[in-house]
Amino acid sequence: MEPKTNLVPQDKKVSILPKFNENALDDAQGIAFEAWSASSQQKRITLAKKALRISPYCTDAYNILAESSQKLEECIALYAQGVDVAKKAFGKRFFKEYEGVFWGMMETRPFMRAMEGLADCLWEAGERSKAIATYQEMLRLNPNDNQGVRYLLINWLIAESEFEAAEKLLSDYRNDCALMLFSAALLYFKQARKVKARNALKKAMESNPHMPEYLLNPNKKYIPESKAEKMFGGYQLGHPSEAEEYRSLAGDTWRETPGALEWLRESLS
Repeated sequence: MEPKTNLVPQDKKVSILPKFNENALDDAQGIAFEAWSASSQQKRITLAKKALRISPYCTDAYNILAESSQKLEECIALYAQGVDVAKKAFGKRFFKEYEGVFWGMMETRPFMRAMEGLADCLWEAGERSKAIATYQEMLRLNPNDNQGVRYLLINWLIAESEFEAAEKLLSDYRNDCALMLFSAALLYFKQARKVKARNALKKAMESNPHMPEYLLNPNKKYIPESKAEKMFGGYQLGHPSEAEEYRSLAGDTWRETPGALEWLRESLS
């Protein structure tokens, strides 16, 4: 990181962008790919800025700069610029034509990464409605949800008591894994729908019985079970690794829902 340097490009305002050049963007994206794999953060920043000099439409360059910043406002500004330039580069017709299969188009992935980063930062900044709307737009563009944003969105909706939207999300992904099933139980508990909550919890427990242990013990750490896990991370469905992942996604919402953890503990007995 460059602690004394503003990472937000000041000479390339979105409103005064030069005419879009696809070849220039391809060249800039190649440099951005190089930046992602750079050995140091300073090298990533240098390459990202180089990419933007070649094409200010290079969304991944903004993503790299955002990830290199420790200032929340700066991260939001960078991700927002990345989203804006991508929208200008694609045009409205592109969005209409490819809505529903966005992740399947390789050129959309930097944009989708920027959207995800922007939503996460907005939530952290307290802009919860905007964060939720951003994730919902991502699911509209790519309902297959290759990025897995639904697993966090469901908990945001529960936290904000947006019950109708939460139930729709559960309906859209009804046969999902434990990451959604436990949040379904939490949703029904918060709505005081006792029978539905109990049945949902039973189904969730069948999917992954390790979840309560991690939710009820916030300091419990998962120890990787294989060399592959140690090297590449990730989680396995039904395993303790999934339970640790769920705690990172939903732990705050469970803790902030009055009585939820007590209900979970009592349900186990």
